[in-house]
Amino acid sequence: MNLTQALKISATHSYDRLSPLGVKQPIFASLNDFKIALEDAVPEGYRVKVSRGVGALPIGLWVAILNEEVTVTPTEGLYIVYLFDEGRQHVSLSLNQGVTKAGDRAKLLPISANQMLRNEASELRTLLPAQSTAGLSATVSLGAGNMLRAYEAGNVFAKTWTLTGLPEEAEFSATLDLFIDLYDAAVAAKENALTHTPGRFATPARGEREPARRPVFAPKSSEDYVVAAKSYVEPQRRQRKHEQLVKDFGEFAQARGLVPATNHHPIDLLLLNGTAEFIVEVKILNDRHPAGGVRESIGQLFEYRKFLRSQAPDTPLVAVYDWYPNEAFTDLLEMLGIAVCWRTPSGFAGTDRAADLGIVDRLVTPRQDRLETVTALEIAT
Repeated sequence: MNLTQALKISATHSYDRLSPLGVKQPIFASLNDFKIALEDAVPEGYRVKVSRGVGALPIGLWVAILNEEVTVTPTEGLYIVYLFDEGRQHVSLSLNQGVTKAGDRAKLLPISANQMLRNEASELRTLLPAQSTAGLSATVSLGAGNMLRAYEAGNVFAKTWTLTGLPEEAEFSATLDLFIDLYDAAVAAKENALTHTPGRFATPARGEREPARRPVFAPKSSEDYVVAAKSYVEPQRRQRKHEQLVKDFGEFAQARGLVPATNHHPIDLLLLNGTAEFIVEVKILNDRHPAGGVRESIGQLFEYRKFLRSQAPDTPLVAVYDWYPNEAFTDLLEMLGIAVCWRTPSGFAGTDRAADLGIVDRLVTPRQDRLETVTALEIAT
C-alpha cells in the first residue's frame, strides 16, 4: 500500500477520542498502515511514530518522522510530522518543534510557550533558502485544542492538502523528500546559528538526550534532482556529485575494513576503526578555484571537532576531494593535522597521514597520480 492510498483509507474511518475502543478504533489500524508505508519511504536512521495520547486519546491525530540523530521523541528538538486537523478534513506535512520541552523552557522566560514557539519558527525561516521553501506555508490551522494551538505555533513550514483531494503518489512522495531535505537544512542552520550567535534561539535543534548512534551508511541519492523555485523561475536541475563522492569513498573505506557512517549530521561521513573514529569532510573542488573548497573543508573539520567532539579533541580529521588539489594544499592540510584523500581512476589515494590511519595505501608520487586522473578525465571527454 502506498502513502496516498493509506491516507485515503484513513479518511473513511471515524474517530472518537472518548470511544471505549480507544486505540482499537479502525482509524488507528489505517494510520499504522500509513506508518509502515512511511518507514519504507524515509532514509535509514529515521523512525516513525503515530499519536496515541498520554492517558487520554489526543484531540488531533498525527504521524511524526524523527531523525534519530536529532531526536527520538516529538516532545523535543526539530522533526517533521503529518498533522490532521480536529475534524480530519485536512492533513498538513509540517516541519515542527517539540512543544513539550519548549513549554518547559518558556516557564523560565517571561513569555508564553506558544509565543516562544512562534518566535523560534520565525527566526528559523530566515535561515532557510527561499528556493527550498517556495510554495510552502508558514501557518497551519488545526483546531481549538491546546496541543493543536501549540502545533500551529511550532510550525516552521507546512504543505496542506484536503484528505479527499490528495495529489498523485509521485507528487506526494516528492513533497516528503523535500521536507526531509528541509529538515536536515533546518537542523544544520539552527545549530550553526547557535554556534556563532549563542542565545539566538531559546531551544536547541536536537533533543537533550543523546540518541544511540549505531553507524548507518546511507548516502543520499546521486541522481540528478530538481530544486523547486518561484513560479516564475524555471526549476533547476542539479547533479548530486557530492553524494556520489560520499558513497564511493564510503564503499572504498568499507572494503578496507573501516565502518562508514552517514548518520551523524552535519558531518558528511564518520569512519570507524574499532573504537577509533575519523571525521570526514567531502568536497567537490572547483577546477578553477580549488582554494575555496580547501578552505571550507579546513574550517568545517575543525568546527565539527570543536563543537561535536569536544570530549575527543584529538579525533583525526580527513578531507576527501574529487581530485588531487596540488602539493601546496596537501602540504598545508598535513601541516594542520588533516589527512587528505582524493579520487583516482582506480579508486582513492591519499597523503601519508591518510595511509597512517589505514584509509589508503602509502603513495610515492601524488603528482603523477593527479596527472593520471586528469588524463583519464580528458580521455573520457
